[in-house]
Amino acid sequence: MVFIINTGGILLIATGEPLIVEDIEAAKVTALTRYTLRAEATQHSWPGKILTRLHTALIEQPAAGDRFVTVAVAVFHPVADGFAGRITSAGHPPALIRRAHGTVEEVPGHGTLLSPMFETERLHLPETSFRLGSGDALLLYTDGITEARIGRGHPMFGEQRLARAPAATTGMSADETLTRLTDAVTAHTRGHAGDDTALMLLRVPPTA
Repeated sequence: MVFIINTGGILLIATGEPLIVEDIEAAKVTALTRYTLRAEATQHSWPGKILTRLHTALIEQPAAGDRFVTVAVAVFHPVADGFAGRITSAGHPPALIRRAHGTVEEVPGHGTLLSPMFETERLHLPETSFRLGSGDALLLYTDGITEARIGRGHPMFGEQRLARAPAATTGMSADETLTRLTDAVTAHTRGHAGDDTALMLLRVPPTA
């Protein structure tokens, strides 16, 4: 589940996945997650608040039951030299920032995954501020990327490989970067298709 929402100059990007068997109830939870994030993005510009509201919606949805959802939400706006924003991860893999000169940074902060089983008061959803300058890129992904492998008994693609891969994409466009990363995962798995694999990248165009 990957999508972008633009609300009056505030841009929200999100990746997420319900940690449940693919059935009619999973479809309901996914639809609820999409709808709630879109609705709350028009009301709030703080990712932690948006995810708290999503948690409340899950509690009120009988179909959610004892299931879990992981989501990462980044909210940002343009500034003079690029973008400034905040990101919150609810049990989701950490975002990565590839700087224009090729270094890759992990965005700190890992919060509670969302589930009706947890009381709202027990949620821990820290927000991390970040800035993207000319040529920088923010990468969000699902754990299907890092857990990709040929099959049981074979090594996963892993967080270290994923962290190294963007360093070789300096100067590439967003589309070229995503293609390079997807090709790296495909090569590692020898084309074996995995579940819940998604990548989203926001890149600030380099200044002339």
